[in-house]
Amino acid sequence: MPEAFIDTEKMRVFLTEAVKHYEKHAPAWFITWLDELYIRLQENWQGITLDELCTVSMLYVDDCWAYESYAVNNAYKLFDRLGRDTSGIVGY
Repeated sequence: MPEAFIDTEKMRVFLTEAVKHYEKHAPAWFITWLDELYIRLQENWQGITLDELCTVSMLYVDDCWAYESYAVNNAYKLFDRLGRDTSGIVGY
């Protein structure tokens, strides 16, 4: 049987590593989004969009983490595309 197409356990590990990497310098709303995504993977992963998965996957490319400003800007643009509230998020 082929491997699972989407491995939620690997995604949870990845999100944990992402939070560890970005938590010192990234804004709180960005870390909160990563935390919420981690929780949704456990509770109701059906509500996670492909756009979110692609945005998260762009955090780590070619064996290195994306710069904080690039990662946060991509998440901000994701929020805008999804119609999430971006008020109070300044400078992105």
